[in-house]
Amino acid sequence: MKICIIGFDGSGKTILAKKLAQDSLNADYFHPGRARRNINLLLKMIFGRKSIVCDRGYYDSFIDLYPEFLVKFERLTKLLFFAFIFVLPRFDHVFWLDLPFDTAFARKDDHLD
Repeated sequence: MKICIIGFDGSGKTILAKKLAQDSLNADYFHPGRARRNINLLLKMIFGRKSIVCDRGYYDSFIDLYPEFLVKFERLTKLLFFAFIFVLPRFDHVFWLDLPFDTAFARKDDHLD
């Protein structure tokens, strides 16, 4: 089973994903933005049958990591985006953690006042 948890920064995605993975599902925790450091887990995600709880979706991380690339190489970006759709597995369940923006913003400590 592949589960994805999405939402604003500060909504509790990481806490919930790790808790689900460790305590409830006996699954691997996966954060796509850290995939370069953990290629084995990425391969499990693509080819494996083990349950994985994903903190954010693939596309969130792609956009966060390479904003300049997305703007400069629009056609290549579209091609890569469509390639991801066919290569990366679909999630069985996606959960959106919704909370008021002010609450999420107050939880983050990396913003400018």
